[in-house]
Amino acid sequence: MSYPSYFTDMPVSGTNPPLATRVVSGIVWDLMYRQWQDRRKGVPPPRLGPPSAQQVFFTDPQSLAVCTRSEDFGLRLSLATNDVQDIRSSGCALIFLSTPRDDVERPQPKSAYGITPTRGRTVGGAREWIVKTNPPLDLDTMEVFFVNPSSGRWGPISP
Repeated sequence: MSYPSYFTDMPVSGTNPPLATRVVSGIVWDLMYRQWQDRRKGVPPPRLGPPSAQQVFFTDPQSLAVCTRSEDFGLRLSLATNDVQDIRSSGCALIFLSTPRDDVERPQPKSAYGITPTRGRTVGGAREWIVKTNPPLDLDTMEVFFVNPSSGRWGPISP
């Protein structure tokens, strides 16, 4: 998989970002949105990652500033090929929230596509962190923007 030439590696600092960003495909966002709609029926709120995840990756907004198309977000974060394809066809949601205070660390990356990235950075050059828990998302403390796959336009949405 090739990465756009404008992707550059972000410098890795020793501190956690004040704002965490999680990118999910339009398909996953639709499931999360439905779960929010069902919360009145006693369904718990969605979590930062998949329900079975014990740890969840996230990035910071500055690492995504170079992305212009929905597909760019998946490539920048070095998501799996099928996730990038989902984002290419269904768009993606950018979830901005306060960085969890506890259990955040830099991941030790694995090689991908013949490249071993620096600790704390994806193969696509974005900074990344892991939260060792999978916290529920709080509607009062987060913002969501949706990136349309065809036009590349994006804007806020409210769950």
